[in-house]
Amino acid sequence: GEMPRSAFILLSIGLLAGVSLAALPGEMIINEIMYNSLGADEEWIELFNNSPGDFILDSNWILTDGEGFYRFGGATLEAGGYMTIQVFSSGDFPFIPDVNAEGSGIQLSNASDQVVLRYADLLIDSVEYYDWWGDGGHDGGGYSLERRHPFGSPDDVPDWNSSTTEGGTPGVINSIYFSWGDERPVILALYRSVRAPLSTDTVYITAIAYDDLGLDSVLLWYAVDRGPYNPYPMWDDGVHHDRADGDRIYGATIYPYTHGTTIHYYVVAYDMSAQTDSTEYLGYVINDSFAFGCEVVINEIMYNSIAPVDTEFIELFNRGEDDQNLSGWQITDATNNRFTFPEGTILRGYAYLVVCSDTTEIQSKYGISNLTGNVTFALNNDNDKVLLYDELGLLKDSVEYSDGGEWPSEADGEGPSLELIDAFLDNALPSSWMASIAPEGTPGINNSSTAVAWTRATKPSRIKLYQNNPNPFNASTSIQLSVTGKPIEAKLEILNLQGNLVRLLFQGVLNPGNTSFTWNGLDQCGKTVGGGLYFCRFHSEDQEKSAKMLFLK
Repeated sequence: GEMPRSAFILLSIGLLAGVSLAALPGEMIINEIMYNSLGADEEWIELFNNSPGDFILDSNWILTDGEGFYRFGGATLEAGGYMTIQVFSSGDFPFIPDVNAEGSGIQLSNASDQVVLRYADLLIDSVEYYDWWGDGGHDGGGYSLERRHPFGSPDDVPDWNSSTTEGGTPGVINSIYFSWGDERPVILALYRSVRAPLSTDTVYITAIAYDDLGLDSVLLWYAVDRGPYNPYPMWDDGVHHDRADGDRIYGATIYPYTHGTTIHYYVVAYDMSAQTDSTEYLGYVINDSFAFGCEVVINEIMYNSIAPVDTEFIELFNRGEDDQNLSGWQITDATNNRFTFPEGTILRGYAYLVVCSDTTEIQSKYGISNLTGNVTFALNNDNDKVLLYDELGLLKDSVEYSDGGEWPSEADGEGPSLELIDAFLDNALPSSWMASIAPEGTPGINNSSTAVAWTRATKPSRIKLYQNNPNPFNASTSIQLSVTGKPIEAKLEILNLQGNLVRLLFQGVLNPGNTSFTWNGLDQCGKTVGGGLYFCRFHSEDQEKSAKMLFLK
């Protein structure tokens, strides 16, 4: 078959074609978290194998909280089985874990943190939890934070709550599994077979979709240029470029279109109760001119590494299948300091080349050999340019980065590198870049951020409700909502402990972006409420989120 046009897409295609590399998203899940145990801090994470086959968690499997970074060493997790992972202990761990990741740097925050499971650069599962989720018993009360069922969205508040068993349920079924009846469907991942299609390419769209009681249908909706969206069925029968019959992977086809055509698409899953889940709106432009353009791009930049050793690097990626001869090419910075590639420098198709100031140090630190140097100039830690010229002096690619504004600030000395989310995005735009998930970047291998940005499906309207600030408060407090996807019609309410409405802060349409609201402790009639605990509740047609607030009077 046709070779993919970037390395991380190769991984996606390999998995969907049946190449036995690892789990797909949804086949291995983060199932239970003990982040704030009663008394001494004894932290652990539980995984659940939500598939019909066993998995060997080798060194390609990575568990991280964004700071610590644990590579597995070959532990086996059987089909339908559980794996407990000790991540932090004060010296009196309550049980013998299946895996001891103590010393990996993973230490879960008691207020909010993330837990991410990856296979190489493919995101398998992730959750960003908060201490105010559910009844709060998991926040130091002696109970764990449990997932209600293995098919739910990992970052939805209603899909998590405290265990009903003190100490949690490590290694056995969760105490709150399937406790809320008929669940809505969930689309866990969305793939496109060709990232930058030509007019000769057939594009296969593949989605991983679940429902506790079974799906009624999965539809691909797509529009050509500015035309209307039309629905097309997606099939889980093993013959529509999905993986196998009945494996919850659904496939559909978008046939070739002429050069310059724009395709926009999204996927909707429907269950038997007419509940739905949708992906974000995605799209691509048919561009035959790509085949004749420069395929070498600046893909990763480490401009301010962690002290004491300065291990700066620039990574190039060949997003085409043809080898590129870089002999005599040059990389420069904003002040025209130059590095010339040695004669015989070849960048293979779909391969990486790391350009660095100290090849010995980089090779020792990262264990890679696809590198060149030594560059005699240093990148500026505030802002700088990286420019790539061919042997004739023609500009092939350039990036002007910054440590502020819309650029990820985590790359400014906190450890992560700047990683290009997708090799076919415009790398001149800050929105095309992310801070690496890997603590000190991924030179010479697939970017860690690609899976987060491209393989995770998100709802077209997703809300995050942040904890009010300040809290407690005695005059006024700010409540922030973050909306991604489409505009959403919603309400934001203040409730008392009995669940009665105290104040309607907002009712209407929220547009994508961050929106702040202020509550000054007044009820609907303009009277000051009594001191005590209140709830801020957001709800729309298909989402509900809440947070506790303490008003001091």
